[in-house]
Amino acid sequence: MNLETILSICLGIGLASASGFRVFLPVFALSLASYINLIPLNESWAWIYGLPALISFGVAMFF
Repeated sequence: MNLETILSICLGIGLASASGFRVFLPVFALSLASYINLIPLNESWAWIYGLPALISFGVAMFF
């Protein structure tokens, strides 16, 4: 990844974090529920039920 991509990702996370807890709570809940196999997701949502996404949403939710 180049510097512009990394900067864009960091900027997006920073702006989303500034909007508060309620933005990340539903996405974190979906990620957690799919990680423990409560909600089945199809292939296009494979990125959300991985452990890196779960950790990222959890950290973003608390900060």
